[in-house]
Amino acid sequence: MPSARSSVLVLLTAALLLALPTAAVAQHDTWEGHADGEGFLLQVPDVIEVGGGVSDADLSSAPTAHARGVGFLLSDGSISEVDIDVAGAVRRDPAEGENCGGPELPDTLDLADIACSMALGDTAGATGKAAAEATGTEVSVSGGDITALVDFLLGHIPAEDLDAAINDAEAAVLTPVIDALAETCLQTLNELGLGDAFADGGELIAAIEQEGDFPIEVDLAEGGACDLLVQYVLDPPVLAEGAGEVLNQLEGVLKAALDGVSLLDVTLAGSDSTTSEAEEKITAVANAIGTDVALPSLNLLGNVETVLLNIVGAFINEIEDDIVDVDFVTDPDIPDPEELDDFLLDAIPAELQRVLSSSDPLLRVTGGTADPTATYDRDAAEFSTSGSVAPLIITLNEDLAALLGISDQNPITIPEGGSQTVAAGTPLES
Repeated sequence: MPSARSSVLVLLTAALLLALPTAAVAQHDTWEGHADGEGFLLQVPDVIEVGGGVSDADLSSAPTAHARGVGFLLSDGSISEVDIDVAGAVRRDPAEGENCGGPELPDTLDLADIACSMALGDTAGATGKAAAEATGTEVSVSGGDITALVDFLLGHIPAEDLDAAINDAEAAVLTPVIDALAETCLQTLNELGLGDAFADGGELIAAIEQEGDFPIEVDLAEGGACDLLVQYVLDPPVLAEGAGEVLNQLEGVLKAALDGVSLLDVTLAGSDSTTSEAEEKITAVANAIGTDVALPSLNLLGNVETVLLNIVGAFINEIEDDIVDVDFVTDPDIPDPEELDDFLLDAIPAELQRVLSSSDPLLRVTGGTADPTATYDRDAAEFSTSGSVAPLIITLNEDLAALLGISDQNPITIPEGGSQTVAAGTPLES
């Protein structure tokens, strides 16, 4: 049976860091300006650690200009760089467009797009400029322990409730079948002149239970109503050997359904940095673009319903095969499989059903943007800064948050430089 607790998911033990850009200029007639933006650092233990979306732009009165853009640190093809140390030069890498490339990735990673960058240096004319841009990429991480979540979710199905549901479903089928067999068996006894032995079918059933066998000496035709009645009263077919059998089947099917599902879908961030001189002002600007990380949605309730339907369908088929040759006085009213399926489905908490059926990501981490600007006015000898940093927002699937009992913490906003434990005390703790 699946355990109610499981190991922490690879995704949730992974660290995703958005390094904030910096911008600065020196307050001297001999001056230097710097702008740096760092897009992302993605760490998945034992799978990958990779950074990218990095840009830096440096300009000085020497004159020098340096610009560098890095799409993926693992891919030389996505890196652009220019260096100028003479006046009157303009250089761009590449001459047109962008340098793009994808790295050699582990088998567990699927690169949905390539990372790109460009770099520009300009010391020509009365103004100077250094600029760099770097765009991230989309990456899917698979092969992690997403199936550990299945054990955790199935652990929220109370075994006692599922046992009770199995008993109710069995009774819904067996009771009308046993009653119909008892009625038909009594007719057989009447034909043999033994009808006075029992007042009704209920008395015959009670006598079988008490004796542990058919209560009177009579040759019972194999597979006939009386023979089957003894079997069904003393050793009836079972829908499942308790909750454990049902949970094990659910575990196998759900984990198979998740096989190959992306553990982590990431849109990795990028950045752009510019340092420029114009009208006696030196300005450094760096922008870091937000990151989007998502755990997949499950959409597994249909799989659960199929498993339960197969279980109840096999149970009904077994009984119908047993009684196919019985000439009933009154045919038993056997429920449809869908009716029995509802018995078992009702044992699954409503919150868990909503999590299993939800098309929303189980968890989404959205990184904001940062856009600091530093300006030095050489004439006024004034230094000014501006810009803002958007917080990191972690949003759990609403139904999952309810199941974990942490709806009051959802969504979670983490300001610049802050840290917070998410889903504390649960297998999803991060």
